[in-house]
Amino acid sequence: MRWRVGWRLSTSLQKRLARGVLLACCLPICIRCAGAQSAATERSPRELYDALNALRIDPAATYRLEPENRVSLRRGDATLLFDEGKLAFFFALDGRIT
Repeated sequence: MRWRVGWRLSTSLQKRLARGVLLACCLPICIRCAGAQSAATERSPRELYDALNALRIDPAATYRLEPENRVSLRRGDATLLFDEGKLAFFFALDGRIT
């Protein structure tokens, strides 16, 4: 995965930054999913933590990004460009894709 920014980043820093961005993007979704559970399926924080740790990548929801099909995410003044690599989603947790 390559990042287009105004400065050059080392490959290891790019990987750490990508993981951090994905975590920052996924964490609010997971928290919302946890809050939307019905009383019948309510879990303790530890059970929810264990369920989140048990999530695995869904091979059917894994996509290869080619340079001609780049993905651009914009939020305010920030723009993330994903030029090439793989984009993958986890299996559903309580019926919700995370």
